[in-house]
Amino acid sequence: MNAQPGLVREPEIFVAVLCAPNYTYAEATLTQALTDWIEAHVRMFRFFCGVPRLVVPDNLKSGAHPASFYRP
Repeated sequence: MNAQPGLVREPEIFVAVLCAPNYTYAEATLTQALTDWIEAHVRMFRFFCGVPRLVVPDNLKSGAHPASFYRP
């Protein structure tokens, strides 16, 4: 994306916390689109040098599929 002089955008903040050691990871992204959300997770796992056994995401629309009566 090319930056335009004088263009101000509101950032979206991605925050993740490992509860037991109380490690926190935060970064700003341009959108909450699925690609930004997944890439933020990849960078977070690299920052923590591993992946926890359980990941509990919030209810972000980009990361959740809508409920379906026919395909639960």
